[in-house]
Amino acid sequence: MAGLKILLINTYHYLRGGDCRHVFCLEKLLKKSGCDVHHFAMKGGRNLPCATEAYFVSEIDYAALLGERKLLGALKVLGKSIYSFEARAKISRMVDKTRPDIVHIHSIRHHITTSIIFELAKRGIPIVWTLHDYKELCPNTTFYNGAGICERCREKGYFQVVFN
Repeated sequence: MAGLKILLINTYHYLRGGDCRHVFCLEKLLKKSGCDVHHFAMKGGRNLPCATEAYFVSEIDYAALLGERKLLGALKVLGKSIYSFEARAKISRMVDKTRPDIVHIHSIRHHITTSIIFELAKRGIPIVWTLHDYKELCPNTTFYNGAGICERCREKGYFQVVFN
């Protein structure tokens, strides 16, 4: 693995939760194995220093946008959480500069979004995606509905959440 260039992608670049801790521990192990590790994340005041932070996407404060209780704020939240043109453009520039051999995606929803996958796939860069919860299959992330285990969305579609 020595000499392998790996790009780790996670929304937050500070010790915010388990996904972040995992990314930083993984970075340590990869570097110990001789890998060249880079990061892509969202800018933020609590971020740890990073050589590639110039490529990070702008910070999005959803609580503040939704707190405005205005239609424009709600539309911004909806638009930015589904597809990020900024993230796609910045990941494009970053991978052209760093030329990773492989990308390891972690938590990207709502801020970075899956928009980056198009740029990575276009360049033929292999992608590994570690899911730290079940959000892609279950809107509440747990397969639990308060009364017990619920796998309706996994079996019959994501929209099942409205009936539960």
